[in-house]
Amino acid sequence: MPTPHQPDPPSLAADRQDRQAPVEPPRLRRAGRRWLLLCAFPALVAGCLLAALWTGSRLYEQPFVWYNLNRIDAVANRTARSLDSVTVVAFGDTALRDATLDERDMAALGAKRGVANLHFLRIVHHRAEFADFEPLLDRVLAIKPALVLIDRDLLTAERGVVEDLTRYLRVLASLPEGRAYLQDQAALQYQRNCGTPASDSQTAMGRSSDAAERVRAFMTRAWAAGIQVALVQVRKPSEPAVIPASAGDLPLWHDVTLAGGSPSPCSAEVQAADGRTAFSAWLAGGIANVVTAPRPAIAKTVRTEAASLP
Repeated sequence: MPTPHQPDPPSLAADRQDRQAPVEPPRLRRAGRRWLLLCAFPALVAGCLLAALWTGSRLYEQPFVWYNLNRIDAVANRTARSLDSVTVVAFGDTALRDATLDERDMAALGAKRGVANLHFLRIVHHRAEFADFEPLLDRVLAIKPALVLIDRDLLTAERGVVEDLTRYLRVLASLPEGRAYLQDQAALQYQRNCGTPASDSQTAMGRSSDAAERVRAFMTRAWAAGIQVALVQVRKPSEPAVIPASAGDLPLWHDVTLAGGSPSPCSAEVQAADGRTAFSAWLAGGIANVVTAPRPAIAKTVRTEAASLP
């Protein structure tokens, strides 16, 4: 009688299956690892290069921070010598620099409007976003200015990582041509493109809802410290101003003369009208109205739609 077939034990069956499976030749395994290394190496190099560029672009901005921290300290030292000093700090794009007179002339305009000892500190950045000024904010709050003005465009402006890296690459590419690596910080703060306010010639900045939250968070901190804060419309709007919903209740100053359009910033007509002096006089009038008026319990309860000369 034939013996019935007995199934193999599990261990024996697995061993037989392993022997029957095709074995990958060592040469193929080595080739696969070689291709993996060849693909991974460029990715690793690209990642290291991007990390180096990003770190370099961040360090490239440090002189801006150091220079303006020193300016803030200098203002604090000057105002400490007089009890009636009024400090106003303004943050913005280079359009704010082009739109306003420098510190000494702003102080003279303030004196004409009843602010005898005005210290106007204007801090600008090229194609500014509010994040550029955040390393300075603690020091600004510490000196207790009477008023902080913020360019309204900082509510939405965002350069983006790609633009920052591209700008830094342009700086590196121009070094063989003899260009200085570090920016001239004094020129950034004081050297204008032309004699008129509010240049609109730059390409449009990106928009970010996070910027409005950053501005609001700072304004909340300032109000809690008893410091008044307001947004200022600097550029002549080529389209209706759009304020994010999250910032819709923030105080906004705008000169009604800016509503008529956006002429060429360097045109002879605008230069003849001395637009910078007119804008600065309007701004000094708004500052005087705020710092000489009785202080409200909470500054943000007052929304200024338009500042006017006294």
